[in-house]
Amino acid sequence: MRYPPTRSVRRLTAVAFASFLAACSRAEPEPATPSPAAPAPLSPAVPAPLPVLSRADLIAVAATAAEAHAAGAAYPQDVAALAGRRFEARQPFGCAGPRPSETADGYVIDEDRRAMTIQMTATSWSDEGWRQAFSAPDSPAEALEGFWLRRPWITSAACPASSGVEGPASGESLGLVRVFAAGGSRIPRRGERPYRTTVKLEPDAPPPAMPLQLVVRGKIADAGGRPIRCRAGGPDQRPVCLVSITLERVSFETADGATVADWRE
Repeated sequence: MRYPPTRSVRRLTAVAFASFLAACSRAEPEPATPSPAAPAPLSPAVPAPLPVLSRADLIAVAATAAEAHAAGAAYPQDVAALAGRRFEARQPFGCAGPRPSETADGYVIDEDRRAMTIQMTATSWSDEGWRQAFSAPDSPAEALEGFWLRRPWITSAACPASSGVEGPASGESLGLVRVFAAGGSRIPRRGERPYRTTVKLEPDAPPPAMPLQLVVRGKIADAGGRPIRCRAGGPDQRPVCLVSITLERVSFETADGATVADWRE
């Protein structure tokens, strides 16, 4: 004989059923969203290298130094800021054609040997005033060697146009100079040794593209915070300025950029 469930049993059953329904209807927990990764620390920005100074750049900044010198004013900050900058100074040579002698600067073509000899000689500044200008109290200058930037009124590496009129050449007014301190090594000095090479000309081959170019590359030296020094013989004379450099390379190149000869320091 079966007995009906008591009231307490019915109550417990109802509670259990309600708990079951609540558990079934409870939403599934959403998966935890991962926290976004912390951004990687930014690396310090590397400054872009400064552009290589050209012939035109050197002429422009030397003009500001010459003006300051003539006015008796302090050299502009642009002059001191040159220290450490790389440069590439070009100038043409052989604009008037071959030289009559192999011992002269320029080029000579020997038709019999089918050879072209090219030569350029560095300049030595023996003037005591220039040595004093580039001397430091603890490092007197013993020798100054380098190159004049000829025709600084032409900023490109181009030959001047021929007018058919010959006249005296203007004095040089802008040069690139290596300063050799007293007691230093004499090995890098050129002295009277020219930069010279001989190129074989192949039969029926066209000659190198003219004009030839002398290309001087290196860095502007600090020179005690004054990479450019200027001098003038009087108020009515144009100042002559020299840019102190560390020489790295001297090249002979053709007008189309082909290297004929190369000397590296």
